[in-house]
Parts: sequence; structure tokens; C-alpha cells
Amino acid sequence: MRRGTAGAGIGLGLVSMRERVDALGGELTAGPTGDGGFRVVATMPWEHAGA
Repeated sequence: MRRGTAGAGIGLGLVSMRERVDALGGELTAGPTGDGGFRVVATMPWEHAGA
């Protein structure tokens, strides 16, 4: 498994991800897992174009 390194502040971190998900009405959760990993889950609303 690859481990990331600290970013250079170019808008690719969790703060920016959360802002983008919020702007689209979604929900983002992120945090450590029990096995030493880290999980990020984004749930986005979806509306069928024919609705």
C-alpha cells in the first residue's frame, strides 16, 4: 500500500475535497481505519436527467 506525503497546499487535500462535495450537496467522511489505514468516502446526490 502506498502512503501519501503532506501536500504542498495546492488544493488537493481533504479541505478542498470537502468544499467541492459540499458545493454539490454531497457528504464527505474521512478518518483512520482500525487497521492503520485511512478511508475517504464521498456520497453525492444523483438526479436522473429524465426526472
